[in-house]
Amino acid sequence: MTAWTAFGASDIGCVRARNEDAFAVADDLGLYLVADGMGGHAGGAVASRLARDGVVDYLRRANRASFPVGDLLARAVAAANAAVRARAAREPDLAGMGTTLTALWLPPGSAGGIVAHVGDSRVYGLGDDGVLAQLSDDHSVAMERVRAGAISLAQARRSAGWNWLTRAVGIDEWIAADVFPVAGQRAFLLCSDGLTGMVDDIEIGRLLRHHADDPRAAREALIEAAITAGGDDNVTVIVVHDRGSPLPRPNSRP
Repeated sequence: MTAWTAFGASDIGCVRARNEDAFAVADDLGLYLVADGMGGHAGGAVASRLARDGVVDYLRRANRASFPVGDLLARAVAAANAAVRARAAREPDLAGMGTTLTALWLPPGSAGGIVAHVGDSRVYGLGDDGVLAQLSDDHSVAMERVRAGAISLAQARRSAGWNWLTRAVGIDEWIAADVFPVAGQRAFLLCSDGLTGMVDDIEIGRLLRHHADDPRAAREALIEAAITAGGDDNVTVIVVHDRGSPLPRPNSRP
């Protein structure tokens, strides 16, 4: 079985007054998570941390023999959603807060993994060919229109709806998370839109491959690239890789 490890970091960026991102690297669980909060006052930071802690705590307490891993992860996201809503109900200053949540669970001893995804933080995969593939779908107004064939991706990037979320943890009583299996990947990248809003997928893939032998350096290079491009948002990155082999670095790729 593949042995995974991960390196994560978060930076406030160059513009924001506080960091509203949160992340988890729980190698003992095989759980890796990024959450990007939103909401006035300190709501975004509270929401992202509540969601992160809610998922981690649920999976630590859960009887993993009782449900399939996909069901357990979906239940963990539902628990996080309830925690965010309960806190907002108790504290009027936090009303309306919410957060993205993208979690990758690679249970130790398992051949594959499960993703749970809400919002526009992303999970990417690198296969044996070293090609970067986005595994999650952004839940935004613009990307919903792209998937419906109404506009192109280039038009979506220029539209006002690029960052308007259609789903977020903590907003609705019932959370609709995308939950799907992943397999056949040599490495994964989880990130907030503070990276993808500043650095395109081609450059993200190039940096991952350039630092194929050192995932820590890959993590730092990705954050530095977002900051150098302007750092308009908080940026959070987790690089997850197979401890038994370096990230793919095909000679044919730039």
